[in-house]
Amino acid sequence: MEPFRERSPLPLVDRGIVEAAQRGDLAAMNRIISELTPFVGRVCRGIAHSDGEDAMQETLMIVVRELPRLRDPSALHGWVRQISVRESVRIAQRAKRSIPADSADTELADRSLRHSHGPGDQFSRADDALDIVATLRAMDPQQRAVIVLRDLEGLSETEVAEVLAIPIGTVKSRVHRGRAAFRAAWGTDR
Repeated sequence: MEPFRERSPLPLVDRGIVEAAQRGDLAAMNRIISELTPFVGRVCRGIAHSDGEDAMQETLMIVVRELPRLRDPSALHGWVRQISVRESVRIAQRAKRSIPADSADTELADRSLRHSHGPGDQFSRADDALDIVATLRAMDPQQRAVIVLRDLEGLSETEVAEVLAIPIGTVKSRVHRGRAAFRAAWGTDR
């Protein structure tokens, strides 16, 4: 599985808005939550799948509760990404059940299709995109987190290590094992 190498766009939240929200400005907090929700949802659904909405709600509640303690408002995105990943892995591990198809499947399939090479290729890859999603769902949540951050979100190995607070060597081995497991589960005849 080759990484898409396209970094997903981060919401642009002005530092002044973050500082106002930290001081208790409810309109500023609402604006931050509105700007962050699509990004948080994408990360949470990518890792926790059908439990992604729960992970997203937990993440946003933590952001609202802990934002006043954020020391550097310019670190908002990295801080929110870390919370999103942590909560998604926690909830996915807690669930430990077979995950039914949901909107996360559609979103991941759509993202996969956007990386196809031509209009005809999109139709031939539709089934493959759904197979990709099913294969990701079957992976261990911690392994899936590394694959989602590296290959779908486009983070470097160093950035993944920072987000997950694990050594870069662990990231490299999880990416290697995760891609190998993905290839084995998805099939090599594609």
